Amino acid sequence: TAAASAAMERAKENQSVAELAAKHGDKAAMAKDFATSAMQRAFLPSADLQAAMRNPSAEVLAAKPNLLLEMLSLLCALRHPRAEIMRAVVEEGMTRAAQNDKMQERVTQQGINMAVSQATQGQVTALPPEVSKAATDFIRQNPDQVMELMRLATQLRK
Repeated sequence: TAAASAAMERAKENQSVAELAAKHGDKAAMAKDFATSAMQRAFLPSADLQAAMRNPSAEVLAAKPNLLLEMLSLLCALRHPRAEIMRAVVEEGMTRAAQNDKMQERVTQQGINMAVSQATQGQVTALPPEVSKAATDFIRQNPDQVMELMRLATQLRK
């Protein structure tokens, strides 16, 4: 928008802001997309709710009672915008992370490393990524065997 562009140009007059923009300018578009998506997630009603708000009727609410819950959620969001923004940013981040295979692998690797470190009382702090990938592949391919192993492990702890 014109206002956003004008505000950005005004901010770039500050030397620190200008240096940051030059250094991280390529990330600005990604950050803008993320923030826009999170704010829409927080404060933009669904297409169904928007249509129902244009022509409100008892029949619409009877046919789609979830619209009432969405409206209540939206009203709460408007009453507590900071909390809603935080919730929406976390949800947007989690959604994007789930869609990013590399991010999923990194999060899985960190979780496995933490579990291994706890299990070995810090003697082993990390496993090679290949080992973690093999373990997660085994879990995906053999869920019944993994559940049986978990049952046995819980019985051993008792």
